[in-house]
Amino acid sequence: MIEQDYFMRMVSMLAKMLARILFLKNQRDFPHALLEIQATGRTLLGIDHTLIRQFSPAQLMVLLGTDPSLAIPKSYILGLLLKEEAEIRSMMGDEDEAGLLNLKSLEMLIDAWLEEAKPL
Repeated sequence: MIEQDYFMRMVSMLAKMLARILFLKNQRDFPHALLEIQATGRTLLGIDHTLIRQFSPAQLMVLLGTDPSLAIPKSYILGLLLKEEAEIRSMMGDEDEAGLLNLKSLEMLIDAWLEEAKPL
């Protein structure tokens, strides 16, 4: 029951934060959209944005926790945030950074999916 409440709060917060990010992105307010992504990462994942840039997807999976019931949803969230940042960077004309972020996002999402598919 407590775990379900935690996930519902996390999903609700993620939806609100993604709505703000999308609004800022549509307004072409890219600096504030990037700040919102960083704030979302800190709030929902407890990770500073500089760590996300420095660590590999495998290291990030470990950093998100050893409990799969928490680490896997957090990995999905991180993958989504990285995808949004990649799109914003691309809209800003920084295709190299966007490509790196897209790759890291894809790796996070695939790793989370593979972890979820493992038998108990």
